[in-house]
Amino acid sequence: MHWLKVFTRRSVALATIALFVLFFCAVSLGNWQTRRAAQKQELAAAQDHSQTQGVVDLGSFRASIKSAPELDGRIARITGRFEADSSIFLDNRTFQGKAGFHVITALIPESGGPRVLVLRGWIARDVADRRRRPDLMTPEGLVSVEGRVVNKLAQALQLSKPVQPKRSEWLWQYFDASIYTVWSGNPVQPFVLRQTSPLDDRLIREWPHPADGVDKHRAYALQWYSMAAALAIFALFAALKLCRQAAKPPQAKETF
Repeated sequence: MHWLKVFTRRSVALATIALFVLFFCAVSLGNWQTRRAAQKQELAAAQDHSQTQGVVDLGSFRASIKSAPELDGRIARITGRFEADSSIFLDNRTFQGKAGFHVITALIPESGGPRVLVLRGWIARDVADRRRRPDLMTPEGLVSVEGRVVNKLAQALQLSKPVQPKRSEWLWQYFDASIYTVWSGNPVQPFVLRQTSPLDDRLIREWPHPADGVDKHRAYALQWYSMAAALAIFALFAALKLCRQAAKPPQAKETF
């Protein structure tokens, strides 16, 4: 039965290695959740700080790729006219568990200059046909929009490089201001104004606070760390068993 003992030792050794690998994976995932919680806390602190910096008048502001970061998170206001035929819909956006789209429309500033892209709100999609364009109400004439400047929108998972949409495409999976510029043929500011002020357009503008989900990330981190501790205990027991097996003296064969 020597081969059975060898097989058992190898099994214990492989199980021990697997447990240690899973331990390090669990620790890594716990660390990732901890970092996510810290990042959201930093964003929340930055947003709360921006509340004390006053409102930026975008009508007199000319941003560039280099200067745009200083506006990120700031409360801003712009007066102009919406360009209704420039609206796009970002797919895979949910609100209270319902599927829908985020609407982005270019606003032509009254004072001139590049258009400002306004993230106007959420609208539900057709349950029967997700490719059907929703009926969008866009205010006509001069409007004043207030919101928060966002340099980078949250994106859906991309498995390949984004493709430049055709002019007729209104439903987008991925958004970038440079892609929009090519799509529309008009220069735009290198950021998005996430609207918070009310307008009669039936869009929902209940934006999440950056601190939302911090407790969830911490809870997930605790779960991963607890799993890592359990795996470490099992791995140590398996390693001890392997050492005891290796320390046993070989049994002498009986001779007749």
